[in-house]
Amino acid sequence: LLSIKLLSACSNKQRLGEYEFRQRTLAVATIAPPHPDVFSSLYLDIDASEPVRTVLSVGSGIARNVAVEGARARVDSAARAVDISERMGARILDRASRHLRATPTTDNRNADYEIEVRITRYGLTASSWTSQAYFTIDADLWLLDGATGRRIWKSAVHATDQVSPVVFGPDAHAVG
Repeated sequence: LLSIKLLSACSNKQRLGEYEFRQRTLAVATIAPPHPDVFSSLYLDIDASEPVRTVLSVGSGIARNVAVEGARARVDSAARAVDISERMGARILDRASRHLRATPTTDNRNADYEIEVRITRYGLTASSWTSQAYFTIDADLWLLDGATGRRIWKSAVHATDQVSPVVFGPDAHAVG
């Protein structure tokens, strides 16, 4: 009986149905790495029986790494121009409060509920120099009771979105 009780306490039970969100406040706290990253796989095809292919593989790998470093510099520059964590948090707060029918607030200390977004990694993924780049994000979301800190709901997020040229920011930086 005790082990059943312990196991049920550790279960991943979602408790959304136990709470009323109308006329209650909701805040968002976003915890993210300081800068986005550029993810690229380095694959070298080294075959001693085919030296020309090996030289081409090493040369293209070096060229790709140079391009990745250039992309990393542009991503860092864009990240300095726009507070990505703040923008994500504001968007999550807007949509979550609308879906839960709660009142959005930026006062995390006094909110009835809080969504904690823990971003483990985010940035651009470019698997090869010829393929399309993607924005990638991995995160865990927790909906917490503001008064008790009890976890009401939890979800893991992995998303990729194709990168296209857009203009954003106060000084209209173009990002490709």
